[in-house]
Amino acid sequence: MKYLDNNDVRFLGKRAGTTLGETRRLMQMIDQRARAEGLAVGDTMTLNQVNSLYHVGESAILEALDDGTPSGRQRNVSRLKVGTIVREIQKKKRLDRLSTGS
Repeated sequence: MKYLDNNDVRFLGKRAGTTLGETRRLMQMIDQRARAEGLAVGDTMTLNQVNSLYHVGESAILEALDDGTPSGRQRNVSRLKVGTIVREIQKKKRLDRLSTGS
């Protein structure tokens, strides 16, 4: 998906380009963490390699999110929608800025 262009998903509706952009951002976070841990990120990978890469990269997403849900439960990042993850990361950054700025 990181090689798709907005024109490739235009037929899917108004939000498709936004969702693609959000997906790319999360994939970059995962790829960066995987590279930092010494994993090879390539164009052609097996399903096992992709799963290993995600499990390493998932920690980058977890660090960017709050630990729990608003109701106090533990987050299961693998079940969240891409848009939800991006929105929660933005919300946490905004709250962090406000708390350090005061």
